[in-house]
Amino acid sequence: MFFLRKIAYGLLFTLIITGCSHVVETNFAPEFTNKKFSKVYIQKGENDNKFHVYREIKDELELLGYEVGVGTEKTPAYPVDLILTYQDRWYWDMTMYLLELNIQVVDPDGYVSLADTKVRRTSLIRKNRKEMVREVFSELFVEPEDRPSYMMKSVRVARPLSISSLHLHVTNESKEHTDTIKAFYDQSDIAFTSSKLKYPKKDVHYIASVYRLRGKSYLQIRERDTERLAAEAIIAIVPDAVENDEGAGNAKRLRGALAELQQALAGK
Repeated sequence: MFFLRKIAYGLLFTLIITGCSHVVETNFAPEFTNKKFSKVYIQKGENDNKFHVYREIKDELELLGYEVGVGTEKTPAYPVDLILTYQDRWYWDMTMYLLELNIQVVDPDGYVSLADTKVRRTSLIRKNRKEMVREVFSELFVEPEDRPSYMMKSVRVARPLSISSLHLHVTNESKEHTDTIKAFYDQSDIAFTSSKLKYPKKDVHYIASVYRLRGKSYLQIRERDTERLAAEAIIAIVPDAVENDEGAGNAKRLRGALAELQQALAGK
């Protein structure tokens, strides 16, 4: 019995140690910190056909204010300042999760490595792919003194915008929030429409959509013509709907997020 107990304690200790591993490794070439850039090209991973990590990388770069292109070629046919390559490693523990994400920054002139960051999170402290990308970028593109606020923000905009018209693309993920979103914008100066059409027939400059990712719902606003991500806000967290009667907590969170988003878009 004592022997079995020792084995059980040993297995528990091993699970705790392996289940709570968090590794961040970053390397920079001296010239990277002084490099000025605005156009970035993402070389899409050969095996990224299921989880589409490149989309999260593109969104994050756009929210940081960069012009972003994506392709499968090693180098793009158009001039860019930087090339990003990446490797995503997934693992199964009850559900699939992103165990490790590596992102490399490459100089297009000579394809020379300028920087790379690896983030590894095991099961008990896992994050969704959006949060993993954000953690990598906090090491690559954000100054150390700005990292805490960058990581904590739930509402972000690429730059101040004046939005006069907005259309909400209604999907299964957004329909439970549609009435609250409509009520909010009906009280604003923004001409708001919503339908199951992604692009309405009338002239609208920005398209809003909602999607869920591992327990969180995100509202995204994109430029209609370019589909460039202009703003993003966390509008709901699944436990709120469980702990509060009929999702009252999420409705309150959504109204607060929309108000904060409007202030951020106005540059306040």
